[in-house]
Amino acid sequence: MQSLVVIVIWRGDYGYKQRGRISRLCYLLSLQQTAEMQVNGLFLQNDRDVCQIRLAIPTGGSKITGSGPQVTEIIFTVPQISVKILSLVFGHDKNTTHRIISDETDFIQVALRWVSHKLKESHKKKHVDYAKSMISEQALAEKFLFRRIATGDETWICMDNYYHQQQIHQGESRPVRYRKVIDSPKVMYAIFFSGESLVFLHQLPVEQHMNSEIFINQVLQPLQTNLFLHQPLLKGDYGIHYDNAPIHNSYLTKQFLENSIFRRFAHLPYSPDISPCDFYLFGTLKTQLKGKHFTDPQKLTEETVKIWNEIPPIRHLNAMKSWTTRLEYVIDHEGKYYNKSNN
Repeated sequence: MQSLVVIVIWRGDYGYKQRGRISRLCYLLSLQQTAEMQVNGLFLQNDRDVCQIRLAIPTGGSKITGSGPQVTEIIFTVPQISVKILSLVFGHDKNTTHRIISDETDFIQVALRWVSHKLKESHKKKHVDYAKSMISEQALAEKFLFRRIATGDETWICMDNYYHQQQIHQGESRPVRYRKVIDSPKVMYAIFFSGESLVFLHQLPVEQHMNSEIFINQVLQPLQTNLFLHQPLLKGDYGIHYDNAPIHNSYLTKQFLENSIFRRFAHLPYSPDISPCDFYLFGTLKTQLKGKHFTDPQKLTEETVKIWNEIPPIRHLNAMKSWTTRLEYVIDHEGKYYNKSNN
């Protein structure tokens, strides 16, 4: 086994990035600034001016085994430690470290599950109360296969939609994708769907934002007119659901609803996990748009409608049924966010 000694010498004016890397390594290994310790081939010595790291470099040979207990101990102490740091600690390459973690420990690396808000007990109680009130509404809607309820929201769709990953030959240069920025060309859409089809889609002019008047005159009013053409409806006959954005809760919007065919289904704040647009609609559309680029907003709209029309109607119905399932989960788990892995 050979050794590679890396000596980092700093004075008062050393860069913050270098200091950050050294400090992070010290922290992950639970070392003090004046400590001196050797851990499985890594020797780290710190004082005010010098940091010396000695890494064991494997020279090849038989398959490396037996490090599982030591790896387990470190991961148990610092669950956020990266494979790169573990590889430095044990003097292995990253592939070997991955194999040791997989074969000799019961740890797996996962992305932390995102939730929109840290719920207090009062929030959880409201979640439960809301879910219980919605269950009865959902049961009635399900009798008609969710044909008499539309759920919707607004979303931005970019003109340029890049793939996040692709297969390439070994040795090829990695393709690039561009990060979406605030001024990326994009169009806002208002989209509503029921248990059987796309009910309404409205494209705003490029870079135009939604407000209460636009929401009423260009979304709710045309949606009501379209529904009248297909079935006779009285005041409050048709359920409508959207989130609690200011334009949705404005005085003008509420005033319009009072004299419309719509009966609004409430939505609890901080609850994208029980909004069909968030857990189904927008993800489905934007996934299908990946790799497609547009210069004309109308072409983007045509492609969006085409994608939607190609989705089997049973998927819309299943999304609505999943809405009910998620509400039941909230009740059964005392107001917690929906977690599919626990269902």
